[in-house]
Amino acid sequence: ALVAAAGALAGAFVLWRSDDGHQPRWHSALVALAFATTIVWLDGEAGELVGVTHALGALSGLSSSVMGLTLLAWGNSVGDLVADVAVARRGGARMAVATCFGSPMLNDVLGLGLALSVGTAREAGNVLDVHLTASLFVAYGFLFASLLSSLVVFHVYDYDVPREYAFVLLGLYAALLVTQGVLLVL
Repeated sequence: ALVAAAGALAGAFVLWRSDDGHQPRWHSALVALAFATTIVWLDGEAGELVGVTHALGALSGLSSSVMGLTLLAWGNSVGDLVADVAVARRGGARMAVATCFGSPMLNDVLGLGLALSVGTAREAGNVLDVHLTASLFVAYGFLFASLLSSLVVFHVYDYDVPREYAFVLLGLYAALLVTQGVLLVL
């Protein structure tokens, strides 16, 4: 309640000291504060969503890797789907295909790369305890098959890929989910 009151007072002060015709002197500070606040809120929401997903997985008997392959992966991809469809409808089909691969790759390279770099720096001198499970090897195998087949198909069709290839990729994803489910039973 105290934070809400302080925010309301700060907002009232900014409104009182602002003019519609001119940008306030503290505009850059407000933008930086808004950016930092957004990061804090997104971090909190992401933590809660991961916790709920983990709880749903525990209640349903599914492992966290299967929940990550389905629920979290789908939720993480919705924004890219909307953006890619909008770009394709505006005539940028090649750009949409490129962002299908480029956007998640950039997220993985920056997100995972930064997180792993910080984690490695924090654990400098310690032996990292890493367990490579069969589930992880299967996931990487299907990822490699998907990326390699896409590379070949895009090259062969000169990026004018037939619609049926989407069903091939969906089939690969379904096979991955079935294989991961079988690994859970074993």
